Amino acid sequence: MNLKELKQNYERAAKKDPLEIILAGNKKNINEFFETGEDEIREIISYLDKLGLSVGKIRALDFGCGMGRLSQALANHFKEVHGVDISENMISLAKQHNKYDKRCVYHVNSVPDLGIFPDNFFDFIYSNITLQHIPRKYSLNYIKEFLRVIKPKGIIIFQLPSQRVRKEGENNLAFFIKDNLLKILPEAIINLYKKRKWGFTVNMYPIKKTKVISFIRKNNGKVVDIVVNDWGGKRHNSLRYCIMRK
Repeated sequence: MNLKELKQNYERAAKKDPLEIILAGNKKNINEFFETGEDEIREIISYLDKLGLSVGKIRALDFGCGMGRLSQALANHFKEVHGVDISENMISLAKQHNKYDKRCVYHVNSVPDLGIFPDNFFDFIYSNITLQHIPRKYSLNYIKEFLRVIKPKGIIIFQLPSQRVRKEGENNLAFFIKDNLLKILPEAIINLYKKRKWGFTVNMYPIKKTKVISFIRKNNGKVVDIVVNDWGGKRHNSLRYCIMRK
């Protein structure tokens, strides 16, 4: 899947059920939806405090902002927040729900970089349940871009699955087939099935922890902390990386 196909997919999803595509399986009204963002960002700020990390409060980036669930919450802690998403429909919804006027700015970005921002622009970057749905070659490049647009000593937190995990009772052969399905069948065939079933596709693209760590170090980043979380769903081992620009 390339970025053009990814954009078309999320435009369809945003029209059909934007709350579901962002928080799958969590049926909430719009107020509860945004409250989950406030809870999440409060936990992140507390986590940074526990690590003893000093984060500038001027400018933050929410990468994969969707409807602004996390962007709006970040605006409680930063003077200026930028939300970026590949979907014009999502950005339109985010603007409709923007409570912070010019302090919270939303951008459509459908290219494989963050060229809309200069070097050393942000104090803090946060991305959750986004990179996992972007093909690996693009997600790694976005991580490289995070390290370009963050200020020296700035903090980046992003979530990414490292591998698929075996469910209880699943035998070795079944696990192998499912874990390597995209290698066995062309992705286009799998996506066609998903589109017919749901109207859009949601694919997972895990990257092994060792590869992510090596990539960060090669691109002027330092790994501060790695935490296991459940944002990758029941079928993937999900990790939250906290990194610092050297």
